[in-house]
Amino acid sequence: MKKFLIILFSVIFTIIIIAQFSSCEKYVLPSLSLSQDTLTFSPEAQDCELIIETNVIWSADNTSNWIILDPGEGALSDTITMSVTKNDTGEKRSYKISFNTETLKKSVVVIQNTPEL
Repeated sequence: MKKFLIILFSVIFTIIIIAQFSSCEKYVLPSLSLSQDTLTFSPEAQDCELIIETNVIWSADNTSNWIILDPGEGALSDTITMSVTKNDTGEKRSYKISFNTETLKKSVVVIQNTPEL
Protein backbone atom coordinates (compact mmCIF):
# COMPACT_ATOMS: atom_id res chain seq x y z
CA MET A 1 0.00 0.00 0.00
CA LYS A 2 2.84 2.38 0.87
CA LYS A 3 4.55 1.69 -2.45
CA PHE A 4 1.27 2.31 -4.28
CA LEU A 5 0.81 5.72 -2.59
CA ILE A 6 4.37 6.77 -3.45
CA ILE A 7 3.82 5.86 -7.10
CA LEU A 8 0.43 7.61 -7.14
CA PHE A 9 1.86 10.83 -5.65
CA SER A 10 4.79 10.69 -8.10
CA VAL A 11 2.44 10.39 -11.05
CA ILE A 12 0.24 13.24 -9.79
CA PHE A 13 3.28 15.44 -9.14
CA THR A 14 4.62 14.74 -12.65
CA ILE A 15 1.27 15.60 -14.24
CA ILE A 16 1.10 18.88 -12.32
CA ILE A 17 4.65 19.86 -13.36
CA ILE A 18 4.00 19.02 -17.02
CA ALA A 19 0.72 20.98 -16.98
CA GLN A 20 2.46 24.05 -15.52
CA PHE A 21 5.16 24.14 -18.20
CA SER A 22 2.90 23.31 -21.12
CA SER A 23 0.52 26.19 -20.40
CA CYS A 24 3.20 28.88 -20.18
CA GLU A 25 2.56 31.87 -22.42
CA LYS A 26 5.24 34.30 -23.42
CA TYR A 27 4.59 37.73 -21.99
CA VAL A 28 5.65 40.59 -24.22
CA LEU A 29 6.37 43.88 -22.50
CA PRO A 30 4.11 46.44 -24.25
CA SER A 31 5.75 49.40 -25.96
CA LEU A 32 4.32 52.57 -27.49
CA SER A 33 5.98 55.54 -29.14
CA LEU A 34 5.00 58.29 -31.59
CA SER A 35 7.25 59.87 -34.21
CA GLN A 36 6.29 63.37 -33.01
CA ASP A 37 4.64 64.90 -29.96
CA THR A 38 3.50 68.15 -31.66
CA LEU A 39 2.20 68.73 -35.17
CA THR A 40 1.67 72.26 -36.50
CA PHE A 41 -0.44 72.93 -39.58
CA SER A 42 -1.07 75.96 -41.74
CA PRO A 43 -4.64 77.33 -41.89
CA GLU A 44 -5.33 75.40 -45.11
CA ALA A 45 -6.64 71.85 -45.26
CA GLN A 46 -3.59 69.62 -45.01
CA ASP A 47 -2.38 66.05 -44.48
CA CYS A 48 0.69 64.67 -42.73
CA GLU A 49 1.93 61.31 -41.50
CA LEU A 50 2.47 60.22 -37.92
CA ILE A 51 4.23 56.96 -37.17
CA ILE A 52 3.07 54.88 -34.24
CA GLU A 53 5.46 52.18 -33.07
CA THR A 54 3.95 49.52 -30.84
CA ASN A 55 3.82 45.78 -30.36
CA VAL A 56 0.21 45.66 -29.12
CA ILE A 57 -3.30 46.75 -30.08
CA TRP A 58 -3.85 50.53 -29.94
CA SER A 59 -6.60 53.12 -30.44
CA ALA A 60 -6.73 56.90 -30.72
CA ASP A 61 -9.06 59.19 -28.76
CA ASN A 62 -10.08 61.83 -31.26
CA THR A 63 -13.39 63.61 -30.79
CA SER A 64 -12.44 66.76 -32.68
CA ASN A 65 -14.50 67.78 -35.68
CA TRP A 66 -11.52 69.14 -37.66
CA ILE A 67 -8.96 66.32 -37.41
CA ILE A 68 -9.33 62.99 -39.23
CA LEU A 69 -7.09 59.98 -38.49
CA ASP A 70 -6.68 57.08 -40.87
CA PRO A 71 -6.51 54.54 -39.32
CA GLY A 72 -7.82 55.48 -35.87
CA GLU A 73 -6.95 52.12 -34.35
CA GLY A 74 -4.82 49.12 -35.12
CA ALA A 75 -2.50 46.39 -34.03
CA LEU A 76 1.25 46.79 -34.09
CA SER A 77 3.18 49.65 -35.69
CA ASP A 78 1.56 51.72 -38.42
CA THR A 79 1.70 54.99 -40.34
CA ILE A 80 -1.29 57.20 -39.62
CA THR A 81 -2.47 59.85 -42.05
CA MET A 82 -3.67 62.88 -40.13
CA SER A 83 -5.85 65.33 -42.06
CA VAL A 84 -7.06 68.73 -40.86
CA THR A 85 -9.83 70.78 -42.40
CA LYS A 86 -9.37 74.41 -43.39
CA ASN A 87 -9.28 76.71 -40.37
CA ASP A 88 -11.77 79.46 -41.06
CA THR A 89 -12.64 80.01 -37.39
CA GLY A 90 -10.52 83.15 -37.11
CA GLU A 91 -8.68 81.62 -34.14
CA LYS A 92 -5.69 79.37 -33.71
CA ARG A 93 -6.87 75.95 -32.66
CA SER A 94 -5.24 73.03 -30.89
CA TYR A 95 -6.25 69.58 -29.78
CA LYS A 96 -4.54 66.78 -27.84
CA ILE A 97 -5.01 63.28 -29.26
CA SER A 98 -4.23 60.33 -27.00
CA PHE A 99 -3.00 57.02 -28.37
CA ASN A 100 -3.79 54.21 -25.96
CA THR A 101 -2.92 50.58 -25.47
CA GLU A 102 -4.24 48.46 -22.64
CA THR A 103 -1.54 49.79 -20.31
CA LEU A 104 0.20 52.71 -22.07
CA LYS A 105 -0.76 56.18 -23.27
CA LYS A 106 1.06 58.72 -25.48
CA SER A 107 -0.24 62.01 -26.82
CA VAL A 108 0.31 64.33 -29.75
CA VAL A 109 -0.76 67.97 -29.76
CA VAL A 110 -2.19 69.20 -33.06
CA ILE A 111 -2.00 72.94 -33.68
CA GLN A 112 -3.51 74.75 -36.64
CA ASN A 113 -2.72 78.39 -37.21
CA THR A 114 -5.13 81.12 -38.35
CA PRO A 115 -5.01 82.79 -41.72
CA GLU A 116 -3.01 86.00 -41.68
CA LEU A 117 -5.11 89.04 -42.44
